[in-house]
Amino acid sequence: MFLLGTAVVSGIFLQNATMIQYLREIFFVQNYWHGVWDHTWSLAVEEHFYILLPILLLLLIRVFPSQQDPFFLLPQIFLVAAISCIVFRGISAWWRTPNFHTTVVATHDRIDSLFFGVLLAYFHHFHYEVLHNLLRPTLNRIIIMV
Repeated sequence: MFLLGTAVVSGIFLQNATMIQYLREIFFVQNYWHGVWDHTWSLAVEEHFYILLPILLLLLIRVFPSQQDPFFLLPQIFLVAAISCIVFRGISAWWRTPNFHTTVVATHDRIDSLFFGVLLAYFHHFHYEVLHNLLRPTLNRIIIMV
């Protein structure tokens, strides 16, 4: 509905968005190629994440079906993803003229923040005592918030 309303208003008053920009929004690739709006890039990152996460979880369940904790590799996978995202952001800033669109909005630069939530949920459900002990000191909670 948002895109339809945008198309109607834009067609009547502005006439500046192309069909290809609307297709980028519809298929959630506006974080790689400019779509109609500048602020919807985060929806694309979320969409990519919510497509990839179930695939990863199903793969872990299939590979480790008899384990009590088939997701035991999630902390290591998160670590690899977080380091990769930092490296990708650095490469994006170094390789291109740094600007918001090239160094901040790509899925491979931003997926670590969503994955961190999955890591917290994993520890909450499978290793609650570790998470509880980590969050007990106030300084640790402040550091994690930052």
